[in-house]
Amino acid sequence: MDEKEGGDVVVWGIPVITADNGRRIWPDELKAMAVKKIEAGSKIVTVAKEIGAGESLVAKWARAELPELPRRGRPQGKSASERNAPQFVEVMAPSEPARGTRQTVAPDAAACQIRIGDTEISLRGDFPADQLAEILRAVRASQ
Repeated sequence: MDEKEGGDVVVWGIPVITADNGRRIWPDELKAMAVKKIEAGSKIVTVAKEIGAGESLVAKWARAELPELPRRGRPQGKSASERNAPQFVEVMAPSEPARGTRQTVAPDAAACQIRIGDTEISLRGDFPADQLAEILRAVRASQ
């Protein structure tokens, strides 16, 4: 960005005029170039700093041309109802051995057993705690 007299600037070889009220008048050609850079993978904040514009203004230009562009703070590809919906984990009851029978198992084979109704989940002692927490959250949310 090259500064000229009267507050006008040249960005990427394109003159940007500053109005009497101090706001810049961004040429459509420059807006299109900024959107192309974002579409090619540049971050909005990077393009905004490069041209001397506000990040929200550049984001507005990008969203107008690229409606699939995710908004800040929203996970890409999921609506609010999808993000707040309970998550389910398929839990299958073991077919063998039959209930009430005893089975000889290695001491470290099942360090944790969880029963929910007729379903029993057996976990090894080295099962990752964060994954267990996710399973329990999903089961709790499904009830």
